[in-house]
Amino acid sequence: MPSPSADKLAVLIDADNAQASIASELLAEISSYGTATVGRAYGDWTTPNLSGWKEALHNLAIQPIQQFRFTVGSLLVKASPSFDPRNYGFQKLGELVRRQPFLEVKSVPAGDGSPNMHLYVRLKEP
Repeated sequence: MPSPSADKLAVLIDADNAQASIASELLAEISSYGTATVGRAYGDWTTPNLSGWKEALHNLAIQPIQQFRFTVGSLLVKASPSFDPRNYGFQKLGELVRRQPFLEVKSVPAGDGSPNMHLYVRLKEP
């Protein structure tokens, strides 16, 4: 386990695809890397499948952000092409993220033999 640091971290949760039951453990693990100064959970809070998040959001001071489910999965890119990095002059999302001056980006190989990279992104200190 890494030693705690003074890094400020933003925790952004996809609540539609994450379990509320592990939110406390998740934040405990994140605290070993720094201080979670921003906590947001994105999801369609109008659906009953997210009702289990209510207590976790309150207890852990995580802000719910409404994200309506107009489209799901790969249809999102087709239905909402504004998410396509090519609209911003970049071939890949990673290139777009790396060019943002307010973000620090670290690339780590996926480790499964594929050419995929995991991007670790955090806000730069002002």
